[in-house]
Amino acid sequence: MAGSSEKYLPVMKTTRTSAIFLVLVLALTAPLSACAPADAAAGDTALRDTALRDTAAYMLKTVEAPEVGSIGGEWAVIGLARSGCDVPDAYYADYYENVEAYVRECDGILHERKYTEYSRVILGLTAAGYDPRDVGGYDLTAALGDFENTVWQGINGPIWALIALDSRDYPIPANRAAKTQATRELYLEEILRRQLPDGGWNLTAGADGEIAPGERADPDITGMALQALAKYQDKPEVRAATDRALSCMAETQGGEGGYTSWGTPNSESVAQVLVAICELGISPDDERFVKNGLTLEGSLLSYKNADGSFRHTADGSGNSQMSTEQALYALAAAQRARDGGNSLYRMSDAPRRAAGRPEAAPGAMVIDPATGKDIYQTDPVPEGRPLPVEPANAVLGDARHTVTLTVRCDTILANMDRLDKEKHELVPADGVIFPAAAVTFREGESVFDVLWREMQNAKIHLEFVNTPLYNSAYIEGINNLYEFDAGELSGWMYKVNGWFPNYGCSRYQLRDGDEVEWVYTCDLGRDVGEFWLGGQRDE
Repeated sequence: MAGSSEKYLPVMKTTRTSAIFLVLVLALTAPLSACAPADAAAGDTALRDTALRDTAAYMLKTVEAPEVGSIGGEWAVIGLARSGCDVPDAYYADYYENVEAYVRECDGILHERKYTEYSRVILGLTAAGYDPRDVGGYDLTAALGDFENTVWQGINGPIWALIALDSRDYPIPANRAAKTQATRELYLEEILRRQLPDGGWNLTAGADGEIAPGERADPDITGMALQALAKYQDKPEVRAATDRALSCMAETQGGEGGYTSWGTPNSESVAQVLVAICELGISPDDERFVKNGLTLEGSLLSYKNADGSFRHTADGSGNSQMSTEQALYALAAAQRARDGGNSLYRMSDAPRRAAGRPEAAPGAMVIDPATGKDIYQTDPVPEGRPLPVEPANAVLGDARHTVTLTVRCDTILANMDRLDKEKHELVPADGVIFPAAAVTFREGESVFDVLWREMQNAKIHLEFVNTPLYNSAYIEGINNLYEFDAGELSGWMYKVNGWFPNYGCSRYQLRDGDEVEWVYTCDLGRDVGEFWLGGQRDE
């Protein structure tokens, strides 16, 4: 985008860490070809593939040690990680170390008001294979649970919050400091509310609740909004908004297949619309986006230099590095669309990389002889019971299965004298908050994943905190009934097929047919049949 494209993408003031290493020579020796004519490049798979490799090689050479930042940071990492090109594992390890150092230095606060900073880093870490919910002990997704702070800087706040959270289906954590707890629905509503009469979006319209006459769509922001809405096409109102926006982008596309923003044709605008249609599952060569035989991808490639970099404008003005980073991930998005793989921002296929403490391999549990526990303070699992699966090792599949889920607090009925009178009305007469019901889950999901989703669907309050020490979410409250509400030994526990696992709910990977029960105990488990916490079973 001409003039001010930088402020549309999540940015951060950077602190460089001295962690420079040599990139493998092989990764830098891909042939650097001169830019082919746009129409030829768009129509020739080999030329398009070469362009992607050229740009990835240029990125490795110019961003040797990626750090936290809008340039030379997350966007470079995302483009490389999603390109399918060979990148040394050490490259991503170096990036993670820089992020972790930065997060610790900031005490986990990436910015007081610009919450797109969190979104960008979440995307960078996820693409590189790291879990943004535990970076130096900080959960970077937690900030996005604050609706007001996230939308404060404009529509790019909710747009990038959804893109980041949906990149690996991260739940929105409860944010106690938030005036309004964010939900995906609230973010969707904010984006839809600010759609312009012409079908698109721009950065400022609707910020004060009103959309002034004559407001026109900006291709960058419209492309980004469509990227955020892509996952929600099953909602009629989202689908209708998407169709209007696509019509707007098709009508405003220039005769050379590109877009003009702030009065100037530029590569970044093309990149954002290209990513958008790929996220929506639309072919990069869709006839609606072909003008005079020129596609979006062909238009983008007309800005390519012989060394693999990209120009901001046709005459070469603007920030080449920013243009190149956006072009790289747009070319990666198009390549993924042609290959039928996950889209750029659907990162469930990203490899899992452990940070800090070594993880046990999937299906294994390593016990430290000195402590008798694993690295997450878990005692050996009884023989015949399923071993924990670390969230970083979980692989989500497309297969759908069914479990039975129940949530109850009937133990409180016999302990109402311990419960604050103001909370008596929260306890159902039969103690059942969520009656036993068959619910579906994706292969690889955990007990926590299912609880969080079903409570959201049923509009039942749920509050949890991520605990890095135990590598799991800890359930603090359901239906506004919290731990310690019914005495110092009270709180929530879960059991699967009648067994109370001795590890956290994020580490219990579900199987088809499992029966999951969440129960409230008033006596450290003894009143619900659990004895490993409350003492030995009486014989």
